[in-house]
Amino acid sequence: MTTAPDLAAAAEELGRFLGLGEPANAAATARALADPKFARALAGTSKLPDLVQRLLHDPRNEAFLTVHADQSDGVSQTLVLAGRAAGALASWTKDGLKRASPDVIARRLDACGSCAFRAPAPDTMAFRAVRKVMGPDVEICSICSCVIRAKAAIPGETCPTQDPEDSGLSLWGEPWKPDL
Repeated sequence: MTTAPDLAAAAEELGRFLGLGEPANAAATARALADPKFARALAGTSKLPDLVQRLLHDPRNEAFLTVHADQSDGVSQTLVLAGRAAGALASWTKDGLKRASPDVIARRLDACGSCAFRAPAPDTMAFRAVRKVMGPDVEICSICSCVIRAKAAIPGETCPTQDPEDSGLSLWGEPWKPDL
């Protein structure tokens, strides 16, 4: 399982990518993890330091840091999700923040659309922040808790479920990677 320190790793990676000479602040990093448009805006302004600073210190970023404690084990559900997303952000950043092709996104979303693990996002503070960015109808994968529309659009992401009819593939019809 990925843990909270991955948010710090993502902040370091984002800071490096933006040429800050230090990690990006946690709130902006959390927003970049949850909001692909914000991540693209940061990437697109990386050569404009004043604009980067305005984006990094936007007061709306704080909403993405909200911590929602999981009552069962005291671990912050939001930080666990942020940690998982941090790994995806780091990989996505290394890949130049590119989107998957429209055909790949459509195929993935089609597979998710008929998947038994598709679920409405829970009413937690973390997903309320996501809804502010992505709209009210946010759906997640109940296996990995990823936002389906966001995950399907990132080229290096994988479906966490093995195809029961072909053990070499995920439900997305892509090579199965069991170490998620």
